[in-house]
Amino acid sequence: MKREISAVIKVGGNILLNHIDSIKPLFSTIFGLGKSFRLIVTPGGGSLADEVRRMHKECNLSESTAHLMATLAIDQNAFMINQFLEGSRVVFDLSDAKRTTKGHRIAILAPFRLMFNRDPLPHSWNVTSDSIAGYIAKSSRAEKLILVKDVDGIYTDDPKKVNDATFIEKVTASELIETMTKPTCIDKMLPKVLRYSKIKAHIVNGLFPERLESILKGEHTRETLIMPS
Repeated sequence: MKREISAVIKVGGNILLNHIDSIKPLFSTIFGLGKSFRLIVTPGGGSLADEVRRMHKECNLSESTAHLMATLAIDQNAFMINQFLEGSRVVFDLSDAKRTTKGHRIAILAPFRLMFNRDPLPHSWNVTSDSIAGYIAKSSRAEKLILVKDVDGIYTDDPKKVNDATFIEKVTASELIETMTKPTCIDKMLPKVLRYSKIKAHIVNGLFPERLESILKGEHTRETLIMPS
């Protein structure tokens, strides 16, 4: 059965807040793709979520309180994307998101209300906007989950710190669960979400928007593909 939503695209908080001028071509590309594909965009938390991390430590917040506050931070970035992404509309639930994409508009899903009402994921820093985007992709029955970040994909080490870090083009969710001992560009819960939901995830560098276009068109590009098995 053909899936209604072509892709859930998560625009990472770091690339959104640290490269706002550089990623304007990304928004133009997403706008153009929205004419041919039904797209749901959801943001990352970025520095707003990092501020919650600081408060979690300094104010002795519970894991649950910090989780809810960080999810609210994601909602704030939804409105920021809406300002820069032509043809977009902020929505708060999946039904409205699907209605919006039927009209060839891009739905920007602010996830707090959805996540608060359904509460499908653990309240932990192992869960970030990556896993939330994975849950949205599963719940909307999207064909693809695309995580747009400021790195090309997953490496064996942090490529910003280790020059000879090896780039991983393809990996399974099970392999990540078994071997992901070092921090990567995705959160620890995402592989479990992918394995459960049976959805593929593509990690791509948003500073090269043509790569995002290639993924949506089913063409080869530089990315990390996570298989759900």
